[in-house]
Amino acid sequence: MDNRVQQDETSVMRFHPLARGGDDLRLEFRHTFSAPREVVWSSLQDEQVLRRSLPGCRKLVGVAEGAYDAELGLNVGPVKGVFTGEVKLSELREPKSYRLTMSGKGKPGEIRGDARIRLEEAERGTLLVCDAEAQVTGVLASVGQRVMASVAKLILGQFFKAVEREIQGRHPVDG
Repeated sequence: MDNRVQQDETSVMRFHPLARGGDDLRLEFRHTFSAPREVVWSSLQDEQVLRRSLPGCRKLVGVAEGAYDAELGLNVGPVKGVFTGEVKLSELREPKSYRLTMSGKGKPGEIRGDARIRLEEAERGTLLVCDAEAQVTGVLASVGQRVMASVAKLILGQFFKAVEREIQGRHPVDG
């Protein structure tokens, strides 16, 4: 099964279950930023921008180069609760791509994610392509892949739109 959802003119998400089955998801998310690739890159590496942009972020603290302890309070559909965990950025190829891995635990269950993020120059700025795999357990797994994919779409969309606002606040686009 392949499911594609057009969010708006700047964001698109696709999801489908991984071939190995279970409660694993593979997500593809695209977002077009109206800023140059170097500006998008630096914003996505900025701890303050990340802290302000992550939905429900209560804490994001750098513990090592490219590694953060995080706490998120989420209330999206069936995903309600506080999650604590870590986020790591690796395989950085400025300003083209990086890998983001995360793990978190909360009352609703556990989540592990592994994302490859690419930034491509586009006609109207920068196209971000995020290919991710996620595994969930507990109540999170019981709500089903479609619901989890919808929640992921909403959270990713909120995050990238918040990053876009941060960029616009720092680097207004001449129009």
